Amino acid sequence: MRKALIIAADAALGSALTNWLALDEFETIVAWDSFIGLRLAQDHQPDLILCDVSMPELDGFGILDELQINPAEKKPWIVLIGQSDDASRAFAAGANGFLFKSTALSNVLRSMQSYTCKIQQDSEPK
Repeated sequence: MRKALIIAADAALGSALTNWLALDEFETIVAWDSFIGLRLAQDHQPDLILCDVSMPELDGFGILDELQINPAEKKPWIVLIGQSDDASRAFAAGANGFLFKSTALSNVLRSMQSYTCKIQQDSEPK
């Protein structure tokens, strides 16, 4: 089973993403704290990491930097979640994808579908 790690301080966002990923057969781990999220990324080697840019203490860009400085054995897809003005910075920093934080969670979840399809394709034997 594919694994996803969600790093988000927003409980509604974390719950919505967890429920959606479960429907797509992901085992989901949630961290409400940046530093716990980094430890879980190392311990669980997820296929996908979804990280809210607006995390307290260490923001999503800091988490992305740490994941690149201390890479896991298996390189996960890293998707940051934030406002529209964060998108270009996310890709420049090395994120594989970006989701626009929206008041309508359904918009975020619809955007997620393209990333889970890409992960499925990457995990299929060549």
